[in-house]
Amino acid sequence: MQPTEIVYGADLRMGDEVWFVPREVAADLLFAWAALSDAATWGDLREAFRSTEAVVLPELWSWLDDDWLPDDEAAFTSDEFPGAADGDYPPHPGLLVPAWMPDDLRERHCKPYVTIFNGTYWYADPVDALTLAEALKDRGFVCEPDDELIGLVLGR
Repeated sequence: MQPTEIVYGADLRMGDEVWFVPREVAADLLFAWAALSDAATWGDLREAFRSTEAVVLPELWSWLDDDWLPDDEAAFTSDEFPGAADGDYPPHPGLLVPAWMPDDLRERHCKPYVTIFNGTYWYADPVDALTLAEALKDRGFVCEPDDELIGLVLGR
């Protein structure tokens, strides 16, 4: 499903990069952050992930039924979740840009931040953000600025 609603903004505590995120992806990322921080046991975490109506990221937690994971009663902290302590989970929305943004717009208006381990994060400079938002609108997207939501999605 191609997203149509996009939120964008900068997390000024981390830099002035502008991140563009489909609203449904933002909701899933916020859910993942909350589930990781609220779960007291592995069972709590499994139940939270099973109960969600997340539309974008369910494959990222579907492996919670694997046999090697602790029992439901075992205590849980978010640092125990694979990738969470390293900052790899929930995924950064900049890594997800190629899945939804038209290639020509991404190449014209975004900058890559290439990492060795995680891949390429795509962001816009503040001077290009409004131009990118307009270009996305011309392609049928609805774009709304929301620095606060972007900060939350980035897990800050």
